[in-house]
Amino acid sequence: MQDDLLVVGFDLETRTEVHIGDRPLEQWRTLGYGRRETVVCFYCWHGIGAPAATKVPLLARGRIGGLVRPHFAHPANMAPPGGHTQETVWHINAKHCLAVGPAACPTSAECGWSSGPSSVTAVRTSTSSSPTAPVSPWRLSVS
Repeated sequence: MQDDLLVVGFDLETRTEVHIGDRPLEQWRTLGYGRRETVVCFYCWHGIGAPAATKVPLLARGRIGGLVRPHFAHPANMAPPGGHTQETVWHINAKHCLAVGPAACPTSAECGWSSGPSSVTAVRTSTSSSPTAPVSPWRLSVS
């Protein structure tokens, strides 16, 4: 399932969370594993599934228009045992979507369905081939 893809990393130079869609893939490759190694796994660095401050430089994978959308990946044998849980990936992706603001999130017209109380709604986002589309499968709609 493509919603499991790792799309949020952590930039050690700027000390900020980064998204695979923020820059062209070639720039992420330059900053990742085997090169500058300043973009690391957000989850490992923050102690989710690994001891805090675990530095795992990421690979930038995928290709615009390819079968799998662009994403980050752990190098071979450097992921935590069992990887990061799907719920963790969704959670961080949703937080990133909220942090970048509504312009980066799809409108309710693009969503397939919604549920929840009238004031807060969990919305399943549409799948998009756009490399800059939000990657979280969920977003909150507050009315």
